[in-house]
Amino acid sequence: MKKSRKIVAMLMGLSMSMAVSVPAFAAEPEVAVSKSASGETVYTQTVSMDELVAPYATSSSKTVTANSSLGLALDAGESDISTPVSFRFTTLPSNAKVRSIQIKPGSGVINNNNSNMLGAVMFTSITVTSPDGKTASLSWKASGMTDNTYFLNKKASGTWTAYVTGTNIAQPTGNPLWDLRAAGSLVYKSPQMTISYVLE
Repeated sequence: MKKSRKIVAMLMGLSMSMAVSVPAFAAEPEVAVSKSASGETVYTQTVSMDELVAPYATSSSKTVTANSSLGLALDAGESDISTPVSFRFTTLPSNAKVRSIQIKPGSGVINNNNSNMLGAVMFTSITVTSPDGKTASLSWKASGMTDNTYFLNKKASGTWTAYVTGTNIAQPTGNPLWDLRAAGSLVYKSPQMTISYVLE
């Protein structure tokens, strides 16, 4: 009898430790209470392995450099979008699902380093499209942009594209010589994209 009580106590302790280890955001597991043939109280808890394992799935990441420079050349006062660049993640497994993406543009070259040019091109957003056609615009940050919402659980493998939207904040004056100098450009030569993913 004492041995059976010890076993029941150990099982209860294991059950309680499993309950504590389940992440706070997981659904509360149901605990069934019953009586054994000898009249002892038995607690039975069913825990889904998916709930236990999924939050701790090991993620991997891959970084790819764009196929071309990302930039805009604009006359004074103009706004436009750039030619899209591509990030090829075609070597990722077909069952790779996105956890987050990050784009680091690197160092920008202003007006092709020509001090005689007075234009001031500023990017306002970057628009990213996934291989399956999902598109999202992120606010531009020269330090880099991260998203773990728009593309969460989307297919990671394939070719991603991105383009920027920007404005030359220099204002035209109507003076041809001044307006020519007020044209500007901003170019990032080797932007990189990193995808953090899990295999499902």
